[in-house]
Amino acid sequence: MKGEYHFEHLQEAMDSFTGLKWCVASHPRGRRVANAAFENLIRRVIYATATRDRPEAIWLGDRTPRRLRELLPGAPTFWIVRDGRDILVSWAFHWLRIDAVPPAFIREPLTRWREEFRTDPDRFRDPNYGLLGNNRWVRRIAREWARFVLHDSEAYPRLVASGTPVFKVVYEEMHRRPHEVAKEMYEFLGLDASHAEPLSRETNTLPGFKSEDLTKALRKGQSGDWRNYFNDRIKRIFKEEAGEALILAGYEKDLNW
Repeated sequence: MKGEYHFEHLQEAMDSFTGLKWCVASHPRGRRVANAAFENLIRRVIYATATRDRPEAIWLGDRTPRRLRELLPGAPTFWIVRDGRDILVSWAFHWLRIDAVPPAFIREPLTRWREEFRTDPDRFRDPNYGLLGNNRWVRRIAREWARFVLHDSEAYPRLVASGTPVFKVVYEEMHRRPHEVAKEMYEFLGLDASHAEPLSRETNTLPGFKSEDLTKALRKGQSGDWRNYFNDRIKRIFKEEAGEALILAGYEKDLNW
């Protein structure tokens, strides 16, 4: 797995291409050919890029974080679940760090914050400042995570019933017992875990990092870090937008947290 391919962007276009009644490709024959071509594109792109330095590889994959959906029928899929509160904190620093074009509703202040973040990242530990201090942004991220949880919870049994193997990986469980979870993941793919390289800090295959660096992609990797940032305001917004999703995902029993 060499990186994130984000084939879902193409899949959304394919949904329109083969789903709109006025498109010829929506007819059964056109849809069949288009879908076969799309699956071939996925295989060829992954093969061409993932085997450059591992020509002997027999398992190739994509590690894009996206909604649970079958892009290659029957291909084994890992469904990774993480506490949305930790995701919200992680994304608050991620968007400050990267140069990607931000959503329109937050573009102007985020442009200013990015400049400040480069010189004084610790300023943004304050939950009342930056993205964490922006109620609209907090609400948007909480809502999106809740939609992911609902979608994936409904998609999981449907994919399994259609013949696509799905293995659920809970982020926090990986932290508690990384070696056991890694072994289970290898076995899910039919591989012998004893042949794998050991988990290590050097290869970033053990959860968490030696120290926290707000400016790096590998910032902290800690479960429950949201408790260091959430105040009553952020809690209230998250409960409003994603409180029920936290319960559905098994992170809380009720809204009294």
